[in-house]
This record gives sequence, structure tokens and C-alpha cells, in this order.
Amino acid sequence: MIPRAARAGYRNVAVDALRAVALIGIMMNHIFGAEMASLVWWDTHAIGFALLIGAGAAFAVPASGADRAKPVARAWLRASVLVAAGFFLESVPNGGVAVILVRLAVITALVAVIALARTGLLPWVAALLLATTPQLAWHLQTLHPELFSKAVGWSSATDPGAWMRMLWAPYHPALLWLGVAVIGLWVVRRFDLSRVRDLGIVAALGALLSGGAYAFSVFAWGRWGAPAGSDLKTLAVGDFATLTQDWRWLLGVGAYLPSTPSLVFSSGIVLIAMAAVSLLCLARPVALALKPLAIIGGMTLSAYFLHVLLEGRIALWTAAGQLPNGAEVPTGWANFGSQVAILFVFLWLWHLLPGRLGKGPLEWLSRLVANTIVR
Repeated sequence: MIPRAARAGYRNVAVDALRAVALIGIMMNHIFGAEMASLVWWDTHAIGFALLIGAGAAFAVPASGADRAKPVARAWLRASVLVAAGFFLESVPNGGVAVILVRLAVITALVAVIALARTGLLPWVAALLLATTPQLAWHLQTLHPELFSKAVGWSSATDPGAWMRMLWAPYHPALLWLGVAVIGLWVVRRFDLSRVRDLGIVAALGALLSGGAYAFSVFAWGRWGAPAGSDLKTLAVGDFATLTQDWRWLLGVGAYLPSTPSLVFSSGIVLIAMAAVSLLCLARPVALALKPLAIIGGMTLSAYFLHVLLEGRIALWTAAGQLPNGAEVPTGWANFGSQVAILFVFLWLWHLLPGRLGKGPLEWLSRLVANTIVR
């Protein structure tokens, strides 16, 4: 029997609420940088996005049935819209934000194909990806740095070096995060997030992954030594200046560190959070209370798009020294609070629009393109 949460078209309040929480974490990371307000997130907000893309694939692509090719084709078309949106954001004022929409689009497209595999194979696919892609990425960057370029915007669409960076480079690497997405796909396919027993297993799995990865990192760095700069502050801000000079980074755990232990550690934390929020949502009052957050979570791509545009405007106003009306440019918590208020009010009002249009502007556009071409 297919878990209720994995049936096509089903919306899970806990999963959507976690998407909104991941978005808030990304916003705090952009606004506060290396301050404590964003460091507490480690990299789980970003890894959470990847894992929840896999969960979304479980909702979109049926686990069985004769006609599963169409959902995959639609996923690729939706991903193409995200690619265009990502290149657009890289081409306009964005406050220096490292735009990740193109990476998320790649993950969306590839995990949809992997969703065609039998559920029992998915853990092995995830393990293979998580075990091999960090090693391959490290060797590519170490032995062939000339393959990578820093081009952004529309010009990067036809730049092989830019695609190598987006697929393999240390920060937000799409192919390394693909294994994380497959974990999300498998968990939603395999376990019923509305059953306490299954949620306990998911939480235990998350604890096993996180605890095992951290223990391995402590053992490995104790056995072979830690690389230079592996102090807590460096690990918290994702600064690994000697990454391609020291293979021992591949053994460690750190925020945004593209290593197998680090990816497994953060994936486990996200699974624990998924189980905890899902358990809380079994109580109807909690589910109702989280519904507004879940509605925003169903439109996180639009929210992310608008947030980056806001960051661009704020950067321009900061350079000018004031807002258009002459007021002081908000910073810190004032900036964060104003952006959250603008996004949540706008998207909540958008949600009131009828039909598919109310699912979010970018989500609506991507679905319109996909459903128009693939019927």
C-alpha cells in the first residue's frame, strides 16, 4: 500500500511548513551573514530545500502505474522555468545573493527521473550518490580547476564552466545535493507521515545518520588529523580556504562542506525535523495553526524569487543612503521583519486567487508551461 503522503496530488502540511521554515533560514542567512542569528541554522535550511524537493517528487510522480512518464516530463518543464528565473535573478541587482534556483531546477529534473525507480532501490541510489559525488567533485576541482568559471546571468546558460560550477563546485552543488533529495523521495515513498510508528522510524533514521556521520568525522580527523582552519567558527560559516589542497576536508562535518559526512549529517537533522513537525501536525489544532505557514511553504519558489529582488532593491537603497521617501534603510532584524511581512502578506493575498493561480506566481507559471505542453 502506498503511504497517503506519497499519493499524487496530496499536500502535507508538515512538509509545506518545513519548506517555509527553510525559506526563513535562507532569508536570515542572506540578511545576517555570519552573525549568530543565521549561524544557528548551520546549513540545514539549504539542505532542507534539497531534501524537500525529493519529497515533492514523491508527491508528483506516482510510485506505480502505467503512465508515469508525463509527471516526469512536466517536472522537466517546470525545471526549465526555474532555470530561466534563476538566470534572470543573476542578471538583475540581487544584493550579492548566491542564487540557487538553477541548482534546484537541476535537482528537480533529475530526482523526477530517479522517482521512476522501485522504492526499494532508492536508499541504494542515495547512498551511491552521497558516497561518490563529493569525491568526484573534489578531484575535478583539484586536478582540473580550468573547467570551472565564475560566469553568472544569461551568459552562463551556454558556458560549460558555469555549469560545472553549479553542478560540482563547493557551494550549493546540484549533483552532490541530489543524493539528499533522493533521501527525501525515499522517506516519503516508504513511510506514512501520518502514522506515529513510521514517524518514530524516520526520527531514529535521522538520528542514526547524523550521529553516525558526526562520529565518523570525529574519528577520522582524530586518526588522520584535521585540515588547517577546521575550527568551529570556520565550520559554522562555510569557509574552507584549503578545500582543494587538503583531502581531509572530505572526512569532516561543517556547514556547506561538500563532504559525504557533512551531507549525511545535515540530512539526518532535516529528517528529525520532518518527523517532529509531522508528529505535531497529527494534532488537528497544531495542523490548523501551521496551515498559514504551510500555504507560504507551498509557494517557496515565488517567495525566494521575491526575496532576492527585495535584497537587490535594499542593496541599491543602501548605496544611495536612504529609501526613496528619504527614510533610513532598514538593517538587521528590521530588514528581516519587513521582508517577512511583505512576502507573507503578498503571498497570502495571492493564495486567495482562484484555482491554480493561487498556488504562487512562479509555481503557477511553471505548471502552466508544463501542463500546456504535456497533457
